[in-house]
Amino acid sequence: MTSVENTSFENFDPLSTIKIGPSLLFLAMIIPLHCYLLADVESVIIQVAGGFTVWSVGWGALEYILHKRDHSDRGSRHMAHHADPSNPDLRDVDLEKQKGRFFGYLLSIWFFAGYWVAIGNAVGLVCYYINYERVHQMVHHRPDNLDPWAASVLDWHAKHNDAWGINFSVTTPIWDVIEGTAAKKMKPAIHDRSVDVGWLSLFFPLIAPTPAKDTEETT
Repeated sequence: MTSVENTSFENFDPLSTIKIGPSLLFLAMIIPLHCYLLADVESVIIQVAGGFTVWSVGWGALEYILHKRDHSDRGSRHMAHHADPSNPDLRDVDLEKQKGRFFGYLLSIWFFAGYWVAIGNAVGLVCYYINYERVHQMVHHRPDNLDPWAASVLDWHAKHNDAWGINFSVTTPIWDVIEGTAAKKMKPAIHDRSVDVGWLSLFFPLIAPTPAKDTEETT
C-alpha cells in the first residue's frame, strides 16, 4: 500500500477525497446554530458581527473541504495548479463553480436568520477568501522575515505540493490534524503552537502577514 505521505498524481486515488468527515459535520453544526442564536437579536451590529464570526472559526473547515474535493476531478483547475504551482492564474478555488452556491447560501441565511446576518456572512466569506489567496500566494512566493508560526503554516501547505494526500489546509493546519491527513513529521509544530496559545486558537486562519522590512541606518 502506498503511504499518503508519498502520494503523487500517478498513484493518488481521487475517491479517497469524497467522504463525510469532521470538517463537514462542524460546518453543519455551527451554521444552523448561529442562525438560531442570531435570528431574534435586534442589534444590527451583533447580527453582522455574528455572521462574520461564524467564518472566523469556520473558514478553515470550508477551505479544507473545497480543497480536498477539488482533488476528485483530475481535470480541474486545481489539478492544473499542481502541474504548474507558480502560475498565479490557476487558483485553487474555482469562483465560477462556487458562485451559485455562494448566493444560494446567503439567501438561505437571509431567510432563516435575517438580512444583516447574511451581510455578515458575505463579508466574512469574502474577507477570508481574499486572505486565503494571499496566504496561498505566499506559499509559492515566500517573503522574508516571517514570524515562526507564519513560516510553519506556509511550510505546512508547501508539503502538500509534494505529497497530495496530506496537508490540504492552507491557512490553518487544524483540520488536517482532526481529519487525519496531517504529515506526521510536522505534527509536533502544531502541538507546540497549541501549548503556547491554546488549541482553540488554531481554528482561526492565519492572517496573511506583512513581511517586516529591513531598516537601513542613514548616516
